[in-house]
Amino acid sequence: MTLTGCLEPEKCNKADFLFVIDNSGSMDDHQENLIKNIPTFIGEIELEIEDLDYHVGVVFTDEYSGNPEGCQQLGSLITHSITRQNEDDGPVACFPNNSKRSYITNNDQNEQDIFDCIARLGTSGSPEEQPLKAIEQLVKNRESSCNNGFIRDDAILVVTMITDEGDFSDVDVETLQRQLQDLKNGMPNAIVLLSLLKELELEQSQTNLLQQVANVLIANL
Repeated sequence: MTLTGCLEPEKCNKADFLFVIDNSGSMDDHQENLIKNIPTFIGEIELEIEDLDYHVGVVFTDEYSGNPEGCQQLGSLITHSITRQNEDDGPVACFPNNSKRSYITNNDQNEQDIFDCIARLGTSGSPEEQPLKAIEQLVKNRESSCNNGFIRDDAILVVTMITDEGDFSDVDVETLQRQLQDLKNGMPNAIVLLSLLKELELEQSQTNLLQQVANVLIANL
């Protein structure tokens, strides 16, 4: 299978996966479910796409004080964990000390542990979540030191929003849509937007949601 959104489908096996995760007070179990099922998510897609070359990044639906200064604003990829920090040491770096990346690649040997670190965000975020604003800001600042290299011109962009509330973003949806299309040279199949958990009961959210996402994604590639 090839990725139909790529500029050269016969050569393309690249996908950039962005998870926009709500870190408000009701999200603890949902974050745990996401972390538990990420290997299945990647595994299902790898079965369908030969030699999958992927990036995985995470942003909050709020500003994040755990990142280094200059990368704490909404839309910056998460690189440090406040849930792993010791009392005297501050947030723990999720990537190896010699890594300047803010995203996981298929070459990482410890991708599950890194994802656990960047996705276990805690539940102290604002109750007025802004997932669309986070996407807008990431796209706008994609070449900043916080996000540089994550979004590739020749890869499809798969955005999964995980939240159980509405969106309080001050964002014009049509403008955001145009920004995303411009990012991929007007090719609509190069962008996949998915949303999970909104208005779902807890019991439902404990199912393997990422398995469902993978199936939806594969059906559209």
